[in-house]
Amino acid sequence: MNATSSAQSVTLSNTGSTTLTISGVSITGTFPNDFAESNNCPSSLSVNATCTVNVSFIPSATGFRSGTLSISDNASGSPHTVGLSGTGIALGLTIPSGGSGSATVQAGGTANYTLSIGGVGFGGSTLLTCTITVTGANCLVPANLNVDANTASTFIVKVTTSPRTLAGLYPAGWPPSWLWATVVFGFAILPKTRRTRRLVPTFVQAMLFVLPLLFCGCGGSGSTGSQLNPNGTPAGTYNLTVTASSGSARQSIPLTLIVQ
Repeated sequence: MNATSSAQSVTLSNTGSTTLTISGVSITGTFPNDFAESNNCPSSLSVNATCTVNVSFIPSATGFRSGTLSISDNASGSPHTVGLSGTGIALGLTIPSGGSGSATVQAGGTANYTLSIGGVGFGGSTLLTCTITVTGANCLVPANLNVDANTASTFIVKVTTSPRTLAGLYPAGWPPSWLWATVVFGFAILPKTRRTRRLVPTFVQAMLFVLPLLFCGCGGSGSTGSQLNPNGTPAGTYNLTVTASSGSARQSIPLTLIVQ
């Protein structure tokens, strides 16, 4: 189910007159794998000292689940135990039949994933989040969904990426070499012409026609010049995670993004 509750803490105290030796902390009982523990207890606990054991509920199925926190030590009555119980609630977050958890896009493109939630007995408001860590990529999901206990509903996960190049404002190959040569040649011979005063207006008119061609793509080919985009999404395979949360119940699903 991939749903994990918030941790509950159990405090272990040494109320005796000598050092308490702790030989083990474990979870046993009917469904031991439905609970997980972490602790900061040392192997030896001084008199009047305390340590903490944190227990989380990770149900593998819906319904009532039980277990036992067991602490083995050198005190009388060892092992000391604490009863654990929880009720598994399924949020029903999954990839629907015919859907895919992987998408391939070109850098600058958008990937869409269709996910399903609900229809497994749980109903209510659910918070959705999405995380991805790659340059130039963002993941978008609906902020909240009202999940139906009896009928599953679908929603879209959208991942946008950034192109690795930025288009220029001129067509590729512009200006052509012959056009530059014409301009340079005109400037070179103009001062040497006896009829400079008569040629200047004509040459200026010609330049007013030529210069726009140097800086725009009017009538040019469809390809454009480009430069590298430092914020572009690199090529590679990346993981993203969509998480649904309602109260203490959480469920996550991994997805894959392939950028070419």
